[in-house]
Amino acid sequence: MRGAMELEPELLLQEARENVEAAQSYRRELGHRLEGLREARRQIKESASQTRDVLKQHFNDLKGTLGKLLDERLVTLLQEVDAIEQETIKPLDDCQKLIEHGVNTAEDLVREGGNFVTLSSFFS
Repeated sequence: MRGAMELEPELLLQEARENVEAAQSYRRELGHRLEGLREARRQIKESASQTRDVLKQHFNDLKGTLGKLLDERLVTLLQEVDAIEQETIKPLDDCQKLIEHGVNTAEDLVREGGNFVTLSSFFS
C-alpha cells in the first residue's frame, strides 16, 4: 500500500504540472487575443479620426461652395430689385416733371396776372 501512496503524490504532481502548463498556454492565448483587441481598437479609433477629418473637410468645402452660390444669387436678386426700382420710378419721375412744369407754368401765370392787375390799376 505504501507503493501506491508514493505513486499517488507523483501522479498529483504530474497533474499539477500539466494544469500549470495548460494555464500558461491559456494565459498566452488570452494575451494574444488581448493584443488583437487592442489593435482592433486602435484601428477603429484611427479610422474614426480619419473619417471625422474627411467629413469636416467635405462640409467646409460644401459651405464654401454654398456660400459662393448664395452670394452670387444675392447679387442677382439685388440687381433685379434695382432694375424693378428703376422701371417703377421712371413713370413717377416723368409725372413729377410734368407736375413741376405745370407748377412753373402756374407760377408764371400768377406772376403775369399779378403784373397785369398791377398795371391795370395803375392805368385806371
